[in-house]
Amino acid sequence: MCFVYGTKYQTFIPQYIFFANKAYPGVEAVFYVSNKLTKRVRKNLELLRANGFLFSIHTINIGKELGVRRGQIPNKVLRAARWLICDDYLKSFDEIYHGDVDLLVCPERTSLFEQHEKHMAFLGLPYSNIVRPNAPLPTFDSFFEKLKQIIKNGLEQYRDFSKRGAIYNTPRISGLMMMQTKPYFEKLSKQLNFFKDVLKRCKTWGKDSLPFNLCAFDDERFGYFVVEKCFDHVPAQATTNGEMVEDPLSYNYRPHHGLHLGIFRTNYKKIGDSTKLFCVSPIYLKYYAHYLSFKSDPLYEALCDNFDVWHKKNLKNMETFYSSIPNAI
Repeated sequence: MCFVYGTKYQTFIPQYIFFANKAYPGVEAVFYVSNKLTKRVRKNLELLRANGFLFSIHTINIGKELGVRRGQIPNKVLRAARWLICDDYLKSFDEIYHGDVDLLVCPERTSLFEQHEKHMAFLGLPYSNIVRPNAPLPTFDSFFEKLKQIIKNGLEQYRDFSKRGAIYNTPRISGLMMMQTKPYFEKLSKQLNFFKDVLKRCKTWGKDSLPFNLCAFDDERFGYFVVEKCFDHVPAQATTNGEMVEDPLSYNYRPHHGLHLGIFRTNYKKIGDSTKLFCVSPIYLKYYAHYLSFKSDPLYEALCDNFDVWHKKNLKNMETFYSSIPNAI
């Protein structure tokens, strides 16, 4: 399941379906979108549907779900509402993997589902995720950075962040999560209205006991807030910082289950050293070999013709990166 806010990331939907269905035949790829699909995406979905790929697309009006008007609250707050999607369609599944739409899902020796079931048993929770190590909050040192925050988030939010910023450095979970739907949604449903109200009140954060400020807010902090409130415990905080750990019997367990194109949005020379380490790990090299095995597939080539320029640039950056790695291809 993926939530796609806006239109920019819609371009990845057909690619996600293609690779997810190839890796896990018979498993449905489910998407919730906030905007009407672009013409390019609709054309690719028609190709996939004609070739028997299993997927469903659901349009969701986040503003209506929260009871707010367009422009009333920032987009980054609306995006955080992805943690609150629990409609009857999702409830019809036994398990859901909440993934990133710019992921090329790849097959593994132990399936994605088996891995996360082991991790859930290890955690004693109906979800599998990691609690990230703390990262420094932004400082907004220059005049222009300060001005930008005031314009985007309001003077009151900026003043509060300047005085009490440290209290808003709350834990974060990752955006990749497996859920056992019945026990997870039972807990979430009981507090759904409370969580919606928290997001609706974002302009007045700081005047209450909520641990949020718009200058430091992201959806991963809200995700942690949701699971902390819903369950009697949360996983211990990870001790690794960004590394991909494949052991499901660990609090550091953080698999990608495929190639994450988000890594390659920038020129490959600008990729950080810690990220490069797992990009050249044996599992990531296997993922890349899997991608290459389908690059010349006639259907995938037809899909690529309809990818937008930015999407194609991500793929080109990835291919350039691996062409620079000895024995990667």
